[in-house]
Amino acid sequence: MKDKIPLKVAEDTAKEFIEKIKPWCERVDIAGSVRRKKAVVGDIEIVCIPKVSRVSTADIWGNPIEVTVNSFDVELDKLIKEGVLARPQYLPRFGQRYKKLIAHPGTQKEIQVDIFECLPPSHWGVFFTIRTGSAEFSHSLVTYALEIGMRVKDNQLLKVRGANKDGSDIIPCPEEIDFFAGLGIPFIEPPLREGWYDPKHGSTLDQGISTKGPTTVGVAQA
Repeated sequence: MKDKIPLKVAEDTAKEFIEKIKPWCERVDIAGSVRRKKAVVGDIEIVCIPKVSRVSTADIWGNPIEVTVNSFDVELDKLIKEGVLARPQYLPRFGQRYKKLIAHPGTQKEIQVDIFECLPPSHWGVFFTIRTGSAEFSHSLVTYALEIGMRVKDNQLLKVRGANKDGSDIIPCPEEIDFFAGLGIPFIEPPLREGWYDPKHGSTLDQGISTKGPTTVGVAQA
């Protein structure tokens, strides 16, 4: 598999993949280096909220029970069986929240696709921001939260309270802009989220400040 591919090729592959999976997602979008518009990328990151349903069935003794079915995971398995996707032989990952796959396996367009499922108690705004990166930028936001009496845990933004800091209130973050607002900082466009961001002492990222809210590469919302 190629180490890097041009942004345009990665974007086209990501959008093609989203078209295949969006019927089984409440929400799905492109994150990572593709969303940050890096000239060349090593992989594609997709974030989604999968559609889930409750299905009536029976246990091994024939007793009626209800189980939760993740429709997205079911369809993903079908795409793997059809050869549209493949599981890599190296460092295989196929857990509940993170799946590592290969798109266009065995072709010149072969590229790794990392899928991150936003499951409870995660908030989309926090989850999408962290997964967009860069890693250093995301780390700086998490660190800043601690400095101002907040914390990021389980992809939620929490306001710490109590003399012993043993309590917390959840700050709703349905969108990225809510996460930035919760931290008291302006929204920063994805292409400028590189390196460490320090809102207290200024940053080379100040040119990326926006009051218009987030932009996305390819969104699908039910």
